[in-house]
Amino acid sequence: MSLPTSAPTRRRERRFRRARLVSLPVAALLAAILVAGAGSAAPAAPAAPAALALALAPAPAGSHQVSLVTGDRVVVEAAPHGWRAEPDPAARDRGARFHRYEQDGQVYVIPSDAAPLVPEVLDRELFNVTKLVEHGYLDGVPVIVTGAGPGGPALTTSGLAVTAHLPSIDGIAATIAPDGAWWRTVLAGTGAASTPAAPAGVEKVWLDEPATVTLDESVPMVGAPAAWAAGYDGTGMTVAVLDSGIDAEHPDLAGKVVATENFTDDPDASDTFGHGTHVAGIVAGTGAASGGSYVGMAPGAELLNGKVCNAAGSCPGSAVIAGMEWAATQADVINMSLGTPTASDGTDPMSRAVNTLTAEHDVLFVIAAGNSGQFGASTVGSPGAADAALTVGSVDKSGQLAPTSSRGPRPGDFAIKPDITAPGAAIVSARAGGTEPPPGTEPVGDHYLRASGTSMASPHVAGAAAIALQQDPTLDSTGLKTALTTTANPHPSRTVYEQGGGLLDLPAALDAPVRATPGPIDFGYFPWPHDARDPVSRTVDYTNRSDTELAVELVPELSGTDGNPPPPGAVSVTPGTLTLPPGGTARVEVTLDTRVEGAGTFGGYLVASTPAGEPLLRTPTGFTKQHRVVDFGDWRQEQKLTSSTGEVGGYYGRAIAVDGDTAIVGAAGNADGETSRGSAYVLSRVGDEWVETARLTASDGARSSSFGSAVALDGDTAVIGAVTANVDGDGGQGAAYVFTRSGDGTWTEQAKLVAADGGPIDNLGGAVALAGDTVLVGAGNARPAGVSGQGAVYVFQRSGDTWTEQQKLVAADGAQGDHFGNSLAMVGDTAVIGAPYKTVDGKPFQGAVYVFDRSGGSWREQTRLVASDGESFEVYGASVALSDDTLLVGTPVADVGGAARGVVYVLTRSGDSWAEQATLTADEAGDDGGEFGSAVAIENDTALVGGPWAAVGANAVQGAAWIFNRTGTSWSRDARLTAADGTSDDFLGGAVALADGTVFAGAWLADVGDEDCRPGDPNCGGQGTVYTFTADLALAATARLFRGRWVAELTWIGAADRVDLYRDGALIATVDGRRTYTDQIGWMRPGDRYAYLACHAGTEDCAGEAIVEFDPRGGPPRPE
Repeated sequence: MSLPTSAPTRRRERRFRRARLVSLPVAALLAAILVAGAGSAAPAAPAAPAALALALAPAPAGSHQVSLVTGDRVVVEAAPHGWRAEPDPAARDRGARFHRYEQDGQVYVIPSDAAPLVPEVLDRELFNVTKLVEHGYLDGVPVIVTGAGPGGPALTTSGLAVTAHLPSIDGIAATIAPDGAWWRTVLAGTGAASTPAAPAGVEKVWLDEPATVTLDESVPMVGAPAAWAAGYDGTGMTVAVLDSGIDAEHPDLAGKVVATENFTDDPDASDTFGHGTHVAGIVAGTGAASGGSYVGMAPGAELLNGKVCNAAGSCPGSAVIAGMEWAATQADVINMSLGTPTASDGTDPMSRAVNTLTAEHDVLFVIAAGNSGQFGASTVGSPGAADAALTVGSVDKSGQLAPTSSRGPRPGDFAIKPDITAPGAAIVSARAGGTEPPPGTEPVGDHYLRASGTSMASPHVAGAAAIALQQDPTLDSTGLKTALTTTANPHPSRTVYEQGGGLLDLPAALDAPVRATPGPIDFGYFPWPHDARDPVSRTVDYTNRSDTELAVELVPELSGTDGNPPPPGAVSVTPGTLTLPPGGTARVEVTLDTRVEGAGTFGGYLVASTPAGEPLLRTPTGFTKQHRVVDFGDWRQEQKLTSSTGEVGGYYGRAIAVDGDTAIVGAAGNADGETSRGSAYVLSRVGDEWVETARLTASDGARSSSFGSAVALDGDTAVIGAVTANVDGDGGQGAAYVFTRSGDGTWTEQAKLVAADGGPIDNLGGAVALAGDTVLVGAGNARPAGVSGQGAVYVFQRSGDTWTEQQKLVAADGAQGDHFGNSLAMVGDTAVIGAPYKTVDGKPFQGAVYVFDRSGGSWREQTRLVASDGESFEVYGASVALSDDTLLVGTPVADVGGAARGVVYVLTRSGDSWAEQATLTADEAGDDGGEFGSAVAIENDTALVGGPWAAVGANAVQGAAWIFNRTGTSWSRDARLTAADGTSDDFLGGAVALADGTVFAGAWLADVGDEDCRPGDPNCGGQGTVYTFTADLALAATARLFRGRWVAELTWIGAADRVDLYRDGALIATVDGRRTYTDQIGWMRPGDRYAYLACHAGTEDCAGEAIVEFDPRGGPPRPE
């Protein structure tokens, strides 16, 4: 089958009709999930939860099969450079497709019939197959269902077994069997026409994800001996330790444990892992086995032993919540030295349980912040992210924050976490009898272990809380929390988001003459714009505990990430001075006026001092104002470029290539009075405008050559395809022409490239790629071994001024009609070749893309890529674009919402493996979506996609282009670009290019200056045009090694000639007249992360954030 090589008709019928999946409405699926088991009887007793693997153990090598909650099986393999996941679908009446993508090293496989519920109703982590393998969830999936408590509908249906009721979150824990019965019931419950209402209060199905269990100098370091000397050692107080159990026979803990409960599947509540005993010793150990050397914080306190972590150190979230509910009715303080390794925004089930139980039982939860600080900010996990938690970071014996101590701010609302710090480095405490030292610990004699982490810091604070409550039993949980946080000692080199109030100071908490509640003062996050917002206020009450009148002066002491305070007037306190009689309480109002100039994250303390300046209390305070960020939707049309000849039917804009300040525009139509002779135009950037500087034609040009059908540009070399050129009498064989630019700017034809074995209608030159001295030329209709339309790509190499054919590339599984070589991209030693009409697994025209690598001067096929959810007639690979390790694959007639609107797949490379990262869609209404993906381009983290058939208003086939930007591994659609003077049948987006943030979009069928031109009239119209678009200011950043040191290379585009550049809020340079800057970072460690902003000089009018981050899983820093 020969591909069309001339311009498309102005109107056409949809070529293919296909059966499409029926998408289920979210409301119907939600209702079905919840009513599926109505009428089923609840089990007489909860079944024991399945045993789980150690949460932080590395993923086992080899192949594993996991089951999803939908009953689908997925074979997961840990490959050298990532993961491979192949779904094995469960039986369904309606069928399903699967979306596979990788995010932060985790692979997700989401069936199409479940996708409408993710993440609002179904937790995305239910489909994280990497995590399912790591947690050992290979046969059945443990879940937590919120809003499904005893008062809600029964969920005990086929395939689902309730393992526990969790009233604190109005939920249940359950296990979904791998046979798919539960999901089939869910689907059946939707019905063809009925959409039953969801029962009230039901919220979400979560993966029951395990948390992990993360003295002699440390106890005096926070002042416990002074408290003992004053008669306070925790006597009369009860501290619950929710952990891996407690060895109640340990000499230091003998007689301490007054109640025990086992919430795991272990046979009893004894500590066979060793973590819980160590924690309990820090809380209340007597030091009996060490002659009093290793005494805990509150040796007079009693303990509750709530075993929520099993012998492997894994703590199912449902078991943790059940333990919290048990302990909250009995304990004065609850210690939880456990947490998830991933950050939480405080809305997860465990965090919610902390907040609910605190409010209901007025008990203080003291929780470890986590040990992920080496990965940077916003790393506090669950349940430490809860508002009500007293969240504890870790310091070493010198008071320096431990590198691994998790930090804030909390994701989402930028709340202050952790709340306080305490010693957590090399802490010696009790060792459970008969146990091997847990990973990362070392034995100290027979009865003790040395361990580090926030797990060790948290019980120091829990013991201190018990002592503070013993001294003042009137304290409620909020007052107890602030009594400790407001009297702590902040380290001057650390922010409030790293340490909260600072290092625990127990004597100061006991002796403070003034108390302040509540705290912290979290104003939260304020997105741009700020000028229309009313001031925000928080109140703080101060109480005089002494028997004399006190004067208290209040001053907010905050600073931004650059060390400078917020602008005057941003934060105020009214009144600024209090006079408190003995026992008296007075209230102040702290106000943030977001209308005051200044943006960024600010943190510090509201300091209460004596008139002499002696600090009494420091209440942690913070807020974040988003910088004025240019909306990437604020792109504007800059120029409308046309050819100097303006020939009717010239099709100017049929192909576009840009490199630096030079652009090549192909005009493959009429030229010099001859049909489809073709030409190409060179443009140069002069200031902010593009100006035509040369016109290129083939030295042997003739009619029907279509010279300009494809173009490529690299420095001073250009390649122009002539896809239908006659070669030695073979019509349509095709050719490519090489032009070079001399020092005076003159372009000269250097070579004509033809295939040594070329034949008629091969269409050589339909796609070209150029890198240095290598040219790839696609012949999508070539006949390798006589196979019609299989396609081939020819490799030409330059030596001096001579070009020779070096190699002919064909697909290993090539077949008739594949049209391999219809699209091309090349970067360095990697080539990507599209075969958009290939039959895949019996599906005609599904399409495929082939990756070739060059080694030793020879190219070899490395892999074949196909769409994870590919179907017939989607033409995957109709267009391709490559930038470093990111690939765009255009699939312009892919099904979207039941219509062939088009999709672009984003793939990323790790080693030799490629994985889908995202799918981009136009998300525009229309009968066919404009064949989104007909043309693609990529630059750093910005993707440009053309949809030439898109309707714009009433103008059919006017065409459009879309801008997408990547942050981390997530892509967002930021702009839809259309021509201000566009009309029907312009075909804008049929060719696109992106360079230095400038968009080029060809509208090669546009009529220029022929307002009265009638469609189809051969005597007018079709001259074609190219539109350019730019954003006001846009910034990109990439990191690389340079002479053994890391540098960040910043590039920006837009209207600003002079910019201020910031790194992490600090001004690093003001750049005038250039659009690049290299920031010398130096050494980057795993977890290091730098955020850059570009702003119009002297203003806060800033571009979107650009981030470089070292990949904690190894390899070079990645732009995010």
